[in-house]
Amino acid sequence: MGLSAIRMSIVGWVTAFILYATQAAFGQYLFLSGDARVAATKLIVDMQRDAVDLESVAPAGQTTLQKLSGGTMTFPAVASLGPLVSVCPSLIVGFPNGGQFAFRSLHARGSLDWVVTVSRNPELVQNLVYFQSKGSGPPAILPPVSDIGKEVLPPVEIDCQSPTTKKASNDELKLACSKWPDMCKAPQ
Repeated sequence: MGLSAIRMSIVGWVTAFILYATQAAFGQYLFLSGDARVAATKLIVDMQRDAVDLESVAPAGQTTLQKLSGGTMTFPAVASLGPLVSVCPSLIVGFPNGGQFAFRSLHARGSLDWVVTVSRNPELVQNLVYFQSKGSGPPAILPPVSDIGKEVLPPVEIDCQSPTTKKASNDELKLACSKWPDMCKAPQ
């Protein structure tokens, strides 16, 4: 285990301890204006504690959370994995009015692969999805981006290092905006 991996593990445990020590939702899932890794940590820990900050989640995201929880707003699939150890970004896809964040959450008893869609103004979680993962290998899910090819190596395969960044070409951006026009509207 390299020095950066040890440092990330320590940061993950300290962050999880601080978040578990509080009673209210940590909230403010600032994936765009803050550190996406911290935002993901807050969201996951709030889900494990059944204390999601609904003011930080758009109505569509709230509907998804209701469906994922069977209407109870409790998330046993997330909570049963135990304390969060670390969050490993795998891909970030930016749009003019938001972005999609793919990451793996490593827990004491397993891991999940996530994609969280966030709007910029206001900065809200618009939607999310997660799948159980094996903890190594490629992510179970990634945001839809065409023509990535072999240019992106998910950090989950390289021991949770910094995410590989790829700026979309103008053609890729036009294609994405044609598929998801709301994410491409200029902030007002």
